[in-house]
Amino acid sequence: MKSQKIVCLSIISIMLFAGFVSPATVFAAAGESAVADIIGRMPADNPAIQYELAAQLADLNPEATMALSAMLSSQTGEQDTAVRYGLSALTHYVGRAGAENQRKVYVTALIDALASVPDKQNKAFVIGQLQLVGGQEAVSPLAGYLADDVLCDHAARALLTIGGETVEKAFLDAYASAVRANRVTLIKALGQMQSQAAAGSIVEDAKSTDPDTRQTALYALANIGDPSAEPILKSAAQAVNAYQRGKYVSLYLLFARRQAERGNMDLCERICNSLIQQYPESSHLRSAAIQTLRQAQASIGRADETGTPEGFVSLFNSKDLTGWKGLLEKPYDNPIKRAELTPEQLADEQKKADELMRKHWKVVDGILKFDGDGFSIATIKNYEDFEMLVDWKIVHPKGDSGIYLRGTPQVQIWDPAQHNVGSGGLYNNQKNPSKPSMIADNPIGQWNTFRIKMIGEKVTVHLNGKLIVDNVTLENYWDRTQPIFPSEQIELQCHGDPIHFKNIYIREIRPLKNNKPINTLSAQEKADGFVALFNGRDFTGWTGHADGYGVEDGVLFCRRNTGRNIYTEKEYDNFVLRFEFKLEPGSNNGLGIRTPLEGDAAYVGMELQILDDTAEKYSNLHDWQYHGSIYGVSAAERGHLKPVGEWNSVHLVVNGAH
Repeated sequence: MKSQKIVCLSIISIMLFAGFVSPATVFAAAGESAVADIIGRMPADNPAIQYELAAQLADLNPEATMALSAMLSSQTGEQDTAVRYGLSALTHYVGRAGAENQRKVYVTALIDALASVPDKQNKAFVIGQLQLVGGQEAVSPLAGYLADDVLCDHAARALLTIGGETVEKAFLDAYASAVRANRVTLIKALGQMQSQAAAGSIVEDAKSTDPDTRQTALYALANIGDPSAEPILKSAAQAVNAYQRGKYVSLYLLFARRQAERGNMDLCERICNSLIQQYPESSHLRSAAIQTLRQAQASIGRADETGTPEGFVSLFNSKDLTGWKGLLEKPYDNPIKRAELTPEQLADEQKKADELMRKHWKVVDGILKFDGDGFSIATIKNYEDFEMLVDWKIVHPKGDSGIYLRGTPQVQIWDPAQHNVGSGGLYNNQKNPSKPSMIADNPIGQWNTFRIKMIGEKVTVHLNGKLIVDNVTLENYWDRTQPIFPSEQIELQCHGDPIHFKNIYIREIRPLKNNKPINTLSAQEKADGFVALFNGRDFTGWTGHADGYGVEDGVLFCRRNTGRNIYTEKEYDNFVLRFEFKLEPGSNNGLGIRTPLEGDAAYVGMELQILDDTAEKYSNLHDWQYHGSIYGVSAAERGHLKPVGEWNSVHLVVNGAH
């Protein structure tokens, strides 16, 4: 979190509780001087003192809670900040183990405050406190806000945290008459609760013409897993639009997983096998279906464990064109345009492209030869991160060709004499370097060897053993506002000149740490119930401002000077989180805990500080601003960060308000 937070505290906390009696009148009941003295000392620099101040406020409850709620005003000043810290401190204090009686008193006071406060922003703040410490006694009061256009989402989050049959009933009752955004919120909530009772009604919402309603309803049906929803999810998975099809196939597979979890393995296998048969080997949807099926079968002992082959595999068998296809002609050589084709259109275009390929690409004496006419060829399979070895030879002077990576031009192949620039550059780059660092080509008519490595957006090229492109971003030629495609085919380019290839090999890269795959779970972690939040390749499972982040070599990193957030798509209440991080000098970031998609995590949720404690500019912070602290609430013991640039490991347990 940015250090500017120190400056912004009073600004962030400008909230209004209109229509209250004066704070002085309220203080008379709670002991004006006692409450004023306590909040005047918040936030305390010392965690022990902060804890003691919270204990003193708890002793004055319920009057202290009502007083603190009333004190939130529209005026700037330190008092407003202290009031928020006072309420937050009370929330955490009464949420500790063995404090059930204090929690009940505090929750009752919060419920009274919630009913009295007319300002909806402040109601949302109180609801946030109830989300952390509320129990069944808070269900009915919170349910009253499920019909509110502003507070429905806040109330739903709090109720999901509380859980139980009474919460499900509250959602069902509100859902019966909800409209517009509130209806979407309640559909999502019922889906997260896996409410079987809601499945029948949600099926009707899945037929809605409103995109948000339909998409949320399909998610809910998939997560609930009621078998009656299978036809509508199957139909959605046949969407014509490639993007929609991918999204809804994922939901169909989520539905299949729910069947396996409930012992309906036959339906799970039928769904997965139908998708495996529907999509070609190169499709990521087919791969997802295979993975879902294997995981489901492994859970009941039906599948054999298979490992990923190490080293390179051949892309060209030196005999024929197995594994290759003709590249679709313009405009469908563009992956964006190609994705808009229906399966039938794609099949027709591919048939024409394959016929053209066989006329002009031949295998002669173990060499793949292109006669200079026709069009390019492509791998049948798509690739994400990889390392590629390929020998190539320009046949005649002025020859020109190239290798497209993930469907995008290109690693250049040409006669250096014509351009005074060697082969191997990322020719179509505009913002990033496009030329190789040197001319490393062999004379025309002799073989050359490329070693090309692509991780995320970055490309490294060696030509004849010399490094000529060093970790350069390959731009998306087809739409420069987008990053490079995370997965696409590899293409050998037709540029009107004969070109020969041989010895084509590829190694798909799974990021390693200590010679073991990272971003994968160990057998023990799986047994303990952990799931991976980051796949090491892209932002699957995340939402928010991904443009502020990047993925490289299996590492998720924050780009400099962006200051934007990404969020898990799924919401969590109590959990254990493990992750590793390393800092650059002066780094200042944070981990939001139970935070909504808008607002500062330090105030609308909780924030775990991730900060370079050694930076000079952070030498005069409050204790609760340093690394490992819950920002503004609890200071962490210092001295445990490894030196800047080294990896640190975090094991975070979140249980209730603890």
